[in-house]
Amino acid sequence: MEITEYYQQIFEKLTKGFQHSHYVLAYGSDLRLRDIQQGRPPRTENALPITVEPVEKLKELTTQWGLEVFIPIVGHQSQTVLSALDYEVYLENHHRLYADRLSQQHYFDHYIGPVTNYISNLLENHQIPYFLDLTPSGGHFLFWVKKGTPEWQALTNIGHLEDDLKTAYSYRDHADLKRNPPITESAALVYSGLGRLWEYVSRLAIRDVKTGAKELPLTLSDPENKSVNLDITQYADPAFMRIMRAPFSAHKKRARYIEGAKPLVDVPVWYYDTTKKIGEMDFGRILYCMWHPEEALIHAQQFTGYIPLANPNLITLIKEYQKSPLYQHHQEMDKSTLPERQEAFRKASSEHKLSEKTHQLLQHPNPRAMDPKSLVKLIDDLINNGWKPAHIGSLIADLYEQPEHQWNCDWFKYPSRTRGNFWARIYTGPTRI
Repeated sequence: MEITEYYQQIFEKLTKGFQHSHYVLAYGSDLRLRDIQQGRPPRTENALPITVEPVEKLKELTTQWGLEVFIPIVGHQSQTVLSALDYEVYLENHHRLYADRLSQQHYFDHYIGPVTNYISNLLENHQIPYFLDLTPSGGHFLFWVKKGTPEWQALTNIGHLEDDLKTAYSYRDHADLKRNPPITESAALVYSGLGRLWEYVSRLAIRDVKTGAKELPLTLSDPENKSVNLDITQYADPAFMRIMRAPFSAHKKRARYIEGAKPLVDVPVWYYDTTKKIGEMDFGRILYCMWHPEEALIHAQQFTGYIPLANPNLITLIKEYQKSPLYQHHQEMDKSTLPERQEAFRKASSEHKLSEKTHQLLQHPNPRAMDPKSLVKLIDDLINNGWKPAHIGSLIADLYEQPEHQWNCDWFKYPSRTRGNFWARIYTGPTRI
């Protein structure tokens, strides 16, 4: 079955994921041909094949062009925020996940399964609704949070925005649907709060989940070459720069590893709304559907496509987080008095007790100051030499703000202070939560 035919039959369910959205982001190499057919200048080979368009274009982008499609994290007029936890098997060579379905199932049975059961049980024990979507490397736990609800307010109370981040959120770009209209400060705080809550859940999983094998450790945000990665890195950036692949979407990453390979499809696992739980976790069956869209259509019949709204039970989980050492760690960072810009860099550069590798990174930070594995080593050296987490965040931000390193990043769209604080916060977090 061609992916466009699959989209034609799944479209009614797919569109439910965009019920709060005013735009869609689409990805795929066929965008170059679409540009030519619609009279636009063709993209260069190096240009990222993405487009951001009004949600009314969703049907064309999928049923005609077969593109991978993504939901904006913040709904239209900042009335909703999509809560998302992305977790996946991370391998140095993803070819093993995309070339052979039985090899893929091995990783899911032994590594994705225990994490899936743990997080779903945690949410269900709190009676928090969720939708679980399986991807070719892991899964997405999803639910919406609605403005004006008690859970929205509770999340704003635990969120935090740096001054640079507030400025970035307030900016309106009439030519960019992602920032027109701007995201409100309230929605931005909800998004920040969700990032901290998912960090708490991820650390619980790292502490408690036993996979029965040592090949792949559970990690937080990419610090190992091989791991089951609880990836909360999206929360290092503003919500307007983040999207989540839609349930039922095509998944085209396979073509990066196998030339000419047909796309796989994301397949729902469970829908839970506290009154009923729909679905199954038979990875053999679900992965077969992922590789065979005609079977995915049969599997999808039991789902409406809707992603549920959170309920006030989310507050019980928030209160647990607020009683934890992790919350205290976050609060201490948020309330710390910070050095002036570049002061942390000057201080670190003059400290001879820091390792030679740290000094090498300080002088040549691109790309190592963007690499989690290198950042962990840097942060460990600084902590061992008496640095406070908030000052480490300032140091990383100082490196990002030095233009001579030719960063390929727009530090207004991705505020450097927020990014630096994120890395410092998660890699200095308490081992006991």
